[in-house]
Amino acid sequence: MEKDGRRDERLVRRLRYLWRSELLFSWLLWQGAAYWWLKLRAEKTDSQIPEKALRWFAALKHVNWALIGSAPFLLIIQARAGNRFRSTLDAVAGLYFYLTALLEQVNYYHWQLMYDYPPDLRDLLRKRRLKRSSLNRAIQKLEDRGRYEADDRDER
Repeated sequence: MEKDGRRDERLVRRLRYLWRSELLFSWLLWQGAAYWWLKLRAEKTDSQIPEKALRWFAALKHVNWALIGSAPFLLIIQARAGNRFRSTLDAVAGLYFYLTALLEQVNYYHWQLMYDYPPDLRDLLRKRRLKRSSLNRAIQKLEDRGRYEADDRDER
């Protein structure tokens, strides 16, 4: 029994770097799933995604960048404190999840990175530039509407 406990403890120590990247990646995937669920619901009911939800996504966009930006600094601090990676596999897996989280952030909040729908792919090849993501356009539309309403109030 003691052997199993030590093995579990070693596994937890080995995965301490990896779980942060996995958590960040999962956090972003949940946001994407929530957005597409809201988008599908809006399409089915011939309505719009609620403004409150879009405001949350606009705030999460900035929170995500803070989390993504702080991760390397946390690793440096831990390394300086003597907590090194246990294996190359831990480092590679952690880096993989971190980079994937970074790509998901860009894909959801900035530019569409996946082109698996033939008309989108043709459009990409014709224009030779990435398309702004659906969530980016929705947030931008909300922000533009807010600016327009603020300008309208100032004129009164």
